[in-house]
Amino acid sequence: MTGPRLLIMDDDQAYCGDLSLIFSDRMQVATAFTGEDGLEQLERAGADVVLLDVDFGPGRLTGLQILERIGILDDPPTVIMLSGNRDLPTVVEAVKLGAFHYVAKPANPSELRNLVVKALGARLHRLEKMALQQEVGRLTGSFIAGDDKTFRMLERVDQVARTPV
Repeated sequence: MTGPRLLIMDDDQAYCGDLSLIFSDRMQVATAFTGEDGLEQLERAGADVVLLDVDFGPGRLTGLQILERIGILDDPPTVIMLSGNRDLPTVVEAVKLGAFHYVAKPANPSELRNLVVKALGARLHRLEKMALQQEVGRLTGSFIAGDDKTFRMLERVDQVARTPV
């Protein structure tokens, strides 16, 4: 199957299976039961969206540690955090580290599907913005001589493209 790639990272194998069933009809779904395995899969195959558990158990990387490592990847996916509790400091830290959303488990399947669609849209928007920035950089970088007004317009486009939405 082609299409968006979803990686589900959770130590609860049954829950991963349930989530896989929800998404497998429209997306490529992969699962990882440890943070280390999930990070390896991301480096090897990438993903568009990651559903990431907060707690992988004692002695394992935490969801926040994994989220931090995901954030430094060349092409980081959009991450939705999953947790059995809504510990406010953890939610705040997840958002600071770049999480798109934070969902309490067990998640409502239709709400989770809608959220994943929104996360895909946010990723697409980010990728389009990056492509536009690269194109503007290419155009302005190769702009050796020409109309000063055109050059100022291209600089303005570049400035707008870099503005967070």
